[in-house]
Amino acid sequence: MLYTCNEPNCPQQAQILKTELAAIGLNVAVREFPFATLYSKISHSGPWDIAYYGWEPDYPDPADFLNVLLEDGTDLLTFDDPTYRSRLAHAAELTGPKRYLAYDALATDLDRNAAPWVAYANASSHDFFSARIGCQVYGIYGMDLAALCIRHQHR
Repeated sequence: MLYTCNEPNCPQQAQILKTELAAIGLNVAVREFPFATLYSKISHSGPWDIAYYGWEPDYPDPADFLNVLLEDGTDLLTFDDPTYRSRLAHAAELTGPKRYLAYDALATDLDRNAAPWVAYANASSHDFFSARIGCQVYGIYGMDLAALCIRHQHR
């Protein structure tokens, strides 16, 4: 059972997933809901096996993905594995390169052995500037428009 949204792209994505999984012998029934209903249904268990959910970070730190989505009590069901919970808590206490190395190892292990979710799309954006525009600073939400400046041409 796949729960998905009823927005224009969702039924198309659901059909692609249904077709792909049928190729390996898995039959998928699809149920579509408005976003608010979808999130309510997937956060209160239910008969779903696969569900659509989008996430964007608040700040660029691995804890804002792994800890928030797996243990900190989002509206979704939590990933309740004591070993991973312990490793998440340990990684969150670290600083500097040790923190990022611990999260990298944890994310790799989760991907290979637990797979609590599957990332299937990442947002992409492009900014085009003339050669005169400088001070291009990118943050987690994209281009910092307030930081842009005009380059002075050297003659």
